[in-house]
Amino acid sequence: MTIRALLPDVVPSRRRTIASDAWSIGGARSLLGAALLKQRRYAEAEAALLDARREIDSSSARRLDELRITIERLVQLYTAWGKHERAAAYRSML
Repeated sequence: MTIRALLPDVVPSRRRTIASDAWSIGGARSLLGAALLKQRRYAEAEAALLDARREIDSSSARRLDELRITIERLVQLYTAWGKHERAAAYRSML
């Protein structure tokens, strides 16, 4: 089984085992978004990455490194998807 096949199960598993506001849930969702991006499943990747950004940003442990990585992934997503204005908006956050 590949990592891409396993990633959809990571977020629900994290939710069951750790606090609901933990930054690592957002990190797991960001990894899922990255995997979906590589599969060119742009709409699904966007949903995962935007959710990840919200979770990381609102976490009580707010991890700036995870937030930066997720924003970089959003830039990659929107660039690959041809949504250059959105890519530029996220690039300006870095």
